[in-house]
Amino acid sequence: GEPPEDEVPPLAAVSGDAPVSTLIEEHELPAWTSKLYAKQAGFAIAVAKSHRWPGAHSAVSKGYTANVKNAEGETAPKSVDKAANLYIGYGYENAGTVFTPVPPPGILGEAADVEEQGDVSMLEENALLKGIDDAKRVAEATPPEEEEE
Repeated sequence: GEPPEDEVPPLAAVSGDAPVSTLIEEHELPAWTSKLYAKQAGFAIAVAKSHRWPGAHSAVSKGYTANVKNAEGETAPKSVDKAANLYIGYGYENAGTVFTPVPPPGILGEAADVEEQGDVSMLEENALLKGIDDAKRVAEATPPEEEEE
């Protein structure tokens, strides 16, 4: 059977993921790239895009709701963390190599011209049919050979 897969902890830093490929000798395509959107406090959203699984995205938002009273009666903004994962893809992992399908076979040239054959004359056709009929009559007239056991 197949060797068992290495167990990976459920939560780990994306920086520890192996690069997908090396595009140029000194440049690697990382497994993840991230971008920060809406940098204002309370509205920032960080999105991580997977290069290993094209179409996979993870987003995290650290927002604040309206001021809420805490146990001591003080009013303070409440921090709310939201996370979402989205995958819209074909289920194929990016192997880091270019896929080139095998080219189809070459297109065939035109066929050679067909040589026309003349029609068989009526006399030749009748002679052929007469020979076939004679062979049938001879086969019917001959008694079948008995097999010896």
